[in-house]
Amino acid sequence: MNRAIRYILIACLMLSLSGCGYSIKRSTVDSVRIGNIENMTSEAKLEDRFTEALTASFLKNGIKVSGNSGHSVEGTLQKLELRQLSEEADLTTTYQVVIEGKFFLVPPEGEKKELPGGGKYVVTFSSEGALTPIIANKELAIERALSDIAEEISAAVLYMR
Repeated sequence: MNRAIRYILIACLMLSLSGCGYSIKRSTVDSVRIGNIENMTSEAKLEDRFTEALTASFLKNGIKVSGNSGHSVEGTLQKLELRQLSEEADLTTTYQVVIEGKFFLVPPEGEKKELPGGGKYVVTFSSEGALTPIIANKELAIERALSDIAEEISAAVLYMR
């Protein structure tokens, strides 16, 4: 077959597939207020760190954060746990940070909708030797877990029906 005919057939096929009507619809939520985030863990100021991660995630995904918004996100950070996974020569070398939470989108009508950003988030890290690098890596793992939760909540708000 001639090359020109092949390109024309491929172009026609692409045009017909692009017009099939498939699309992902965004929700109508364009701004949110971050409501009460309760910290049930023993980690001080975890709710503040999570609020910062949530704000950054919303802004990155095009959702305005405003105290005047009719929609609010609220929830609870229920658990933060540091687990030891492996040891070498009687020293722990691999750790796991586990964070659990439950979050809701509260629309102006007041009917809470549970967001899938809750559940259990696990981040694993390795560290050996002195306590200072272990604590620093633990803090980085907590930040990454909070960011993961915030991203999932942002996506849920963006595409919620």
